[in-house]
Amino acid sequence: MKRIRNNPGQAFITLVLFVAIAMSVISGTIIIIVVNSFGASLSEKSILVHQSAENGIENALVHLLRDPDYAGETLSPIINSYNTVISVTGNDNNKTIVSTASSSNITKAITAKIIYNNNVMTVTYWQDSQ
Repeated sequence: MKRIRNNPGQAFITLVLFVAIAMSVISGTIIIIVVNSFGASLSEKSILVHQSAENGIENALVHLLRDPDYAGETLSPIINSYNTVISVTGNDNNKTIVSTASSSNITKAITAKIIYNNNVMTVTYWQDSQ
């Protein structure tokens, strides 16, 4: 009859190896999740800054309907942290509106052109500048 030797350290080494592989896979997964979350957050912030710039154009259009001599303003952030600067240039019939919204490292600008014809305001151009 042959004697079978027990190797008690073999099970422990297998367990350590299995745990090391599992930790590597879990660490890689966590790194991917963190990177994707950061990218999604930056993308969402960019969309919100763009919407703030669009709100600036719409604000200027409403002001121009009420006061054709409106020259622009700086909208201070109340709800969000996006500074929006609106400038209106041009003569009585043709005006150009530039709305620039910015956050810490993201800036979006939108340009719109309007004309007045028989006291009717028409938007002829609306373009993202950046």
